[in-house]
Amino acid sequence: MVVALLGVPTVPAAGTEEPPGDPDAGVSRQAEATPLRVVIDSMTPSTLPRRGEVTVTGTVTNRSESTWTDLNVYLFVSESPMTSSAELEAATETDATLDVGARLTDAGLYDEVADLAPGESTTYVLSVPRDAIPATEEGVYWLGVHVLGSNEDGRVDGADGRARTFIPLMGGRESRASVSLVVPLKGTVRRDRDGTLANPQVWERMLGEEGRLNRLLELSGTTGDLPLTWLLDPAVLDAATSVASGDPGFDMSPTDEASDASSEDTDGPSPGPEPHEDTAEPGDEDGTATQLAAASWLDLLTEQAEEHQLMHVPYGDPDTAAVLRRDAEGLYERAGELATETLESFELRSTRVVAPADGRLPGGVLPRLDPAHPLLLSAGALDADETVLRLGQGHQVVRTSPVALVGGPSPTPPFAALALRQRILAEAAVHALDDGPGAPLVVTTPERWNPGSGWRSAGFFDGLDVPWLQMVSLPFAVAASASPPYDGRLHYARVHRRREVPARNIRVAQELTESGGVLAALLNRNDTIDEQVARAALLTPSRNARRNPRRAIQDARAISDQVLDQLRQVTVESSQLVTMSSETGNFSVTVVNGLEEPVTVGLDVETGSDELDIRSPDLVSLGPGQRASVRLAVTATDTGVHSVSIVPTTRDGRALGGETTIRVRSSQVGLVIWFIMGTGAAVFVVAIVLRILRRVRARKKTHGPLLKDTTA
Repeated sequence: MVVALLGVPTVPAAGTEEPPGDPDAGVSRQAEATPLRVVIDSMTPSTLPRRGEVTVTGTVTNRSESTWTDLNVYLFVSESPMTSSAELEAATETDATLDVGARLTDAGLYDEVADLAPGESTTYVLSVPRDAIPATEEGVYWLGVHVLGSNEDGRVDGADGRARTFIPLMGGRESRASVSLVVPLKGTVRRDRDGTLANPQVWERMLGEEGRLNRLLELSGTTGDLPLTWLLDPAVLDAATSVASGDPGFDMSPTDEASDASSEDTDGPSPGPEPHEDTAEPGDEDGTATQLAAASWLDLLTEQAEEHQLMHVPYGDPDTAAVLRRDAEGLYERAGELATETLESFELRSTRVVAPADGRLPGGVLPRLDPAHPLLLSAGALDADETVLRLGQGHQVVRTSPVALVGGPSPTPPFAALALRQRILAEAAVHALDDGPGAPLVVTTPERWNPGSGWRSAGFFDGLDVPWLQMVSLPFAVAASASPPYDGRLHYARVHRRREVPARNIRVAQELTESGGVLAALLNRNDTIDEQVARAALLTPSRNARRNPRRAIQDARAISDQVLDQLRQVTVESSQLVTMSSETGNFSVTVVNGLEEPVTVGLDVETGSDELDIRSPDLVSLGPGQRASVRLAVTATDTGVHSVSIVPTTRDGRALGGETTIRVRSSQVGLVIWFIMGTGAAVFVVAIVLRILRRVRARKKTHGPLLKDTTA
């Protein structure tokens, strides 16, 4: 039998940063808490042996306002086994106060612990010989702990503290089941208007020593020789890099290989720090610690990735059904490309899969998905019993069971490492009994599973290393399963459609991606800003945005406003009125680069009239803060005042957003001036000619020049 544990997520409650799945939060189905809180820290072995002892350790905490005395800790085990998934499901939902097994009260089988004042805790150790446990048939048994004591009111009926879980009894030394464990590495990434993390405290906490993501990596480091598969959202790598590098935000500085001299001529900001560079200010011990923790997490991930199987979803973990149902394939493929680029930048080899929210997809989106990417769907999404199937379009589907999404039975926190391990073992056992060797089973865990603070003592992977269970990689598990064709329908109800991110989230993401492309086309020496903005845009239609789609839109629009502000730093200045003295002519405008980076700008000139034509000039390159005068050639075919719009553009003609409007007055005044000047010149020439003729006639009459009379 093949059991694949896949991280198909659940939808958390609105307004929370993390969904259910953290045992440290004290999650319990118990309506009324007992005065004593009992925790099972370890259980050795994880399955009932044929001989030897079963040892259970843990803690008892007094959470009441009374002092408890005469405390005894007892082990209990049920007498008859559960042998089906239905029985396990029903058992998981039973009331925590229901007695499901008899206490082992013989001398030496229980532990006497110290009295507990309010708030105090103590530890217990129960070591019970196998022959004292009434379990003989194969199957899954209840195993738990009861604590009995007294307070000022004396002794009351029932246990004063309870904890319970499942434990299988399986015979034989040969493998009867296989498990493929896939641990999701995901989290909600949000970006502020400048590209910095909008939720930095969340990421600092998750990557810290006791953070969820750090616990998962440390847990992954205890696999030994057991194979493990991760399901990664590459946006997590970027978030960790932001924390490690001091959260620098968007970077428009040069990314080319220009000379140092050219770089010195540019007043723009210097390139951002390397991902693992410690950029904290001197004395900022907290900042340095968080950065080093994030850098260490990234180093640990890349180191362990060589030992485990890595699979990934598109960047930002987009809401696949919502995006593809609204014909946004371009956005979805962009997420896939950015995921690949991110993984390559960390030199990580990974396989892309489709893991939709709720494990559901509408059948109409299948033609938009590459058949090369396996689909991880919930068991209820198809009318079939097989685990691996082949759809008519060629897609391979892996059906997953939701048993681990429910977790272990109450009152134990259901997602504690030990509780979840025992739930997996129990499910594997009953399916082995039901289907026999080779029958595949895929078990899903909460998308953001937190193994809890007690994961070390739980011995998670040690407990999975039992003779009748074999750990395998997910590709091996799929390869070991038959893939019969499936021509039925995919079940996608209205309730699933209502959970999708709204269409507005997708439109806003598309608009922001386009704006980032405009900014990249404007800058001369930066070829990454469009990618940076696209990464932020893809967080808007993420499945994480299902919890708060409006907030995701607000984040995206804040970034969009910031990008538009940068684009509007390139402007055109001119006088408001230009008068032409002839049918053709020129006038000048000034292009201003208000950015701290070099740009190349074009001008899109619209006259709105066929009687006035203005030829757009050549592209102009400007350094940081530079201004340049640009001459525009004008041709007018009539007289009048025309409104002219001038918009700065990128090299490829995309508008930057700013618009300058001027008025151009065209007239025939030039012809009148030339007529007057020509007439004046003609009169002047005629006058000179007439004067010369008169002088010539006068000389002819006097036979020479006239002489003045000097005899007087």
